Amino acid sequence: MRISTRSTPESHGVDTAMAGPTGTTGLGRSGDRRARAKVHRRMLFIPPSLPFLHSAHHLSRAMPSASKASSSKTSPVATVAQLESSCTSAPFNPNALLPLLALARHADAQVVHKAVWALHRVFVRFINEDRVGGISEGARIGSHRSIDEDESAVREEGSVKSWVRDRLLEYVEVLGGLIRDAEPALRVCTNCSVLFRAHIQSSALPLLFSLLGPLSSSVSQDRPIIHTPYFRIILRALLAPTPSLRGAKPAGDLTGSRWVINLDVQVEEEEGVLPPDIIETVDDEYWAKYDDIRWALFKEAR
Repeated sequence: MRISTRSTPESHGVDTAMAGPTGTTGLGRSGDRRARAKVHRRMLFIPPSLPFLHSAHHLSRAMPSASKASSSKTSPVATVAQLESSCTSAPFNPNALLPLLALARHADAQVVHKAVWALHRVFVRFINEDRVGGISEGARIGSHRSIDEDESAVREEGSVKSWVRDRLLEYVEVLGGLIRDAEPALRVCTNCSVLFRAHIQSSALPLLFSLLGPLSSSVSQDRPIIHTPYFRIILRALLAPTPSLRGAKPAGDLTGSRWVINLDVQVEEEEGVLPPDIIETVDDEYWAKYDDIRWALFKEAR
């Protein structure tokens, strides 16, 4: 969008007392066009030596104080949307995964719900775009490249994929802890009304299982196959559940644990015991419904 070279009090926020009867800030109809341009630059706080700005984007960059003031008041829920957009926009830069994961451990249940749902969308997209390193041995790093390409570029891409893979495992750790969270809508929303059906799919247990599909497709597109390493992670989360990381704080090196757990957000069940709604949902919605998942379960139980 090109900014007009004609000046009006409304377009630049100029006091109407400055404008002459012709609306040209007192320069008159026969005033010098070059002199008017200098006046325009002064009103936009642009030094005369700089070229005239031609877009609203550049204008906003020239006057950042208002945007900084508004961003400082951004709520955590709004920040989730901004970080998700940063992860998925070009050029590829996954660094926003770190603050997004921190919000997935926020003390506020609403913020956690928004963050884990956003992270799911981001990671599914990264998996489909082959941006996630392999969880097991034999990772397919650089397998799509020809052998005469620069090996250093392959290694660099591999290290980025491994970094994204590690963030995925952190996300799965958050989901695994949330199945023992005191907030039912975060672990599995079994009693939600029709108006809140979206919560069923975006709570921890369904998100944990829903990553199995894209990960399985990423290792075999020729025939259906279960991603065994990730399926074992799911089983570990169910058989040896860990505490919820909602509101957890990083622990010091001397504690022997990565996190200081917030005891106020844990379920009433004893340590290592799943809540009844999780047990019921796993039985009814996964073991009983899906033959391939049930087959993988029996195979691992042998």
